[in-house]
Amino acid sequence: MMGNWRIPTISDVLDDCTKRGVAIDLNRVSETKTVLQAEQGSMRAQIIDICGEEFSIENQWQLGVVLFEKLGLRPMCRRESGYEVDNGYLAEIDHPVIQSILDYRSAATSLRCIKEYERTARNGRVHPAFTISDIGRICTGNPNVQAMPKPIRSIVVPDQWCTFVKADWRAMHLRLLAHLSQDPALIGLFADGRDPFVDLAAMLFGHDVSEVTAAERSTAKSITYALLYGGRCRSLARRHRLAAEVVQGYREAFLGRFRGVHRWINRAVKAARRDGFISTITSRQLSAVGSSAESLDEGTVISRILQGSEADLLTEALIKVDSSFRGGGSMICIPIHDEILVQSYAGWVEDAMELLTYHMTSVGHDLAVPMSVKVMTGPDWGDLREPSANEACA
Repeated sequence: MMGNWRIPTISDVLDDCTKRGVAIDLNRVSETKTVLQAEQGSMRAQIIDICGEEFSIENQWQLGVVLFEKLGLRPMCRRESGYEVDNGYLAEIDHPVIQSILDYRSAATSLRCIKEYERTARNGRVHPAFTISDIGRICTGNPNVQAMPKPIRSIVVPDQWCTFVKADWRAMHLRLLAHLSQDPALIGLFADGRDPFVDLAAMLFGHDVSEVTAAERSTAKSITYALLYGGRCRSLARRHRLAAEVVQGYREAFLGRFRGVHRWINRAVKAARRDGFISTITSRQLSAVGSSAESLDEGTVISRILQGSEADLLTEALIKVDSSFRGGGSMICIPIHDEILVQSYAGWVEDAMELLTYHMTSVGHDLAVPMSVKVMTGPDWGDLREPSANEACA
């Protein structure tokens, strides 16, 4: 009855997502697993051939010895327990075997994910458990759908007669940074619907915005966020195959152009070290996390503020979207940090697109740079595309 209806809490929304679950295509699961096993076997053969001996690729100690002692590669980091062979360190090394190792590990990660879906599926559905982290971010487990590699997302499908609709915020952390810092130059990057990362890529690579490629935009986005979260210029340069001077120069140019951001970062870190907590965009207080005030690093402070603020806005948007969907033909399936995946029955897809856009942008209506979303639709989670102008108006 309408009289008993109440606004759902975030716990209500997440509980419903768990109970409802999401469908997986068992035939695709089997086919995908076969392909991944073949890819992993091929990569293993390449690695053994290049290295010239049999060894356990999964054994980090053995891998380190083969790479840095037998092949003579220069390690990016070494500890008392042995060589560092995590993906981040290996990606900084320029040698043919490295890409084969990274591809081998990617296939292995996807296979583990596939097996987790097989293990947890009941009647062709998985029912991930949703929890909320200490900073308010929504996490999933059993299976961890948020961490599902993009190449295998096609195994997740909507229910019969339904279509997936996904909406995610564009450049959300940069928008939050612009609002929190009130830097006029950064706010100006978003004027007239411009893509801020194209401007930043032009800064990074030193050419006109009209010449920026999609790959350069992606690199600029990755480096910008990494620097904000405490990444080191030299490490980022190696990882992206750039000169260290280029990344260092970009960092200095960024802080010089957006002086308000620099001042806000200094204030935020000083306050966190003094008070022992940080405040999100909604004034929610979070532990600053640090063994002592002096050891609290800048990257941790900034990441917690921006991620905590993102969590606040996603929580608000989820509740509003869920409320507007109730009694209709659309349902929330999976929330993922800065995006929401829903499924809609035929005839409800356009409504879902409009409601997602409205609620996900209205949460930022009073920000210096309001939120903007990209909406995509498709027959499975791996095949989502922005509708054409004709489709959007249909």
